Amino acid sequence: WGNWLNVANVTMSTVHSFTTCWNADSVEFCPAAGLHDFLVCGNYELNEATKTREGGIYLFDLSTTADGEFQPTQCVLSPGVLDLKWSFADGVAILGQASADGVLRIYSLSNPASTKAHTLSSVQDLTVCEDALCLSLDWSNRISKRAACELIVSRSDCCLSLLSMDTELREIRSWRAHEYEAWISAFDYHQPSTVFSGGDDSMFKGWDTRTNCDTPLFVNKSHSMGVCSIHCNPHEEHILATGSYDESIRLWDTRKLRAPLSETAVGGGVWRLKWHPQRPDLLLAACMHNGFAVLQRHGQVGMQSVETYNQHGSLAYGADWSFAGSTTDTARIGSCSFYDKLLNIWQCHLPDPPAASHC
Repeated sequence: WGNWLNVANVTMSTVHSFTTCWNADSVEFCPAAGLHDFLVCGNYELNEATKTREGGIYLFDLSTTADGEFQPTQCVLSPGVLDLKWSFADGVAILGQASADGVLRIYSLSNPASTKAHTLSSVQDLTVCEDALCLSLDWSNRISKRAACELIVSRSDCCLSLLSMDTELREIRSWRAHEYEAWISAFDYHQPSTVFSGGDDSMFKGWDTRTNCDTPLFVNKSHSMGVCSIHCNPHEEHILATGSYDESIRLWDTRKLRAPLSETAVGGGVWRLKWHPQRPDLLLAACMHNGFAVLQRHGQVGMQSVETYNQHGSLAYGADWSFAGSTTDTARIGSCSFYDKLLNIWQCHLPDPPAASHC
């Protein structure tokens, strides 16, 4: 179980470690019922000799992992992976990949009759942009659980692309959303016709996808540097978190977006944010130069870091909660770092929920 650490009376330990072949930037646990022990790790690396972008997806099954034997069950080769996200559709395990070649790739995790092992298999793909990178993606069905849903993709050419996923993947519309790279895009899970985006222009914006998206719903420049992470709280309507290269996390009420509810300094650029699978008060953050943090929200008085994890030697990029190993008082977390190519699985005990949480 590795070394135990205590921060603010929250106890944690590293359970497993794995070194990837390429730079590691994304970790996602499968949310599908019966498949919570599966996780994927995405990788991206520029081959300096050939000037090509390389990478792949590692698939792990923690239910078959013995002590000291943490190895992938599959590796899917692909042009560099910038982001991975699972669909929340009922009854299936569908994974989306934002790729460095401008393609959105869709995979299915299944157990074919010819094999005992679950594997990722390509379902379909769509070229979103010819001369740019797909930087992030999100699914609209976190709450609805419907298979027929939409995806939003942010791109290195400043644009966003709204896609439809039904019998086939198709583009609904694309539009220029930022002046520089659109690092992140995310749905309002409670009102999926609303999309949020963040860019290297330091802008945090909202969009009504029922329109042609010529004009944003709002433009906010509260962050002083590029906005690179956004996540809507799936448990509590109107609560949203954003993170930035300015090393702060801002908490928002989406009904009052002129100013954030709170600002929390975390000592590193915030590349990814993930709300806890069951608890509305806990937020996981990948803080680039300052490791990983678990933060607890206390109503409108802000957020407090209750756990820090610094067992990585490079930029903290990917982070996610396990749906199986995370309960109201314990959590199993996956994290990965870029240049040292390290994927870690760690366990921690969580603080009690606040007595009351009202925003």
